[in-house]
Amino acid sequence: MTDHTTPAPETVPEAAPESGPQAAPAPDSTESLQQQLVQSLMGIIGAPDDAETARAADTVLRALDARLAGRAAAA
Repeated sequence: MTDHTTPAPETVPEAAPESGPQAAPAPDSTESLQQQLVQSLMGIIGAPDDAETARAADTVLRALDARLAGRAAAA
């Protein structure tokens, strides 16, 4: 019996190395936190009664707030 759910290794696309302006931001960068916040808020829109989704969004929001407050204090 053949498992048709797993592609053969030669058919799996290789991830291209990311470079240049389209490269993903560093995981802890302000831009990355902003993107995570947008995704978290979209998750809340999709599941407004999910407390875990709300907690995750709150965590991202607090991290972004701390990052931006640190930037303002340094300026």
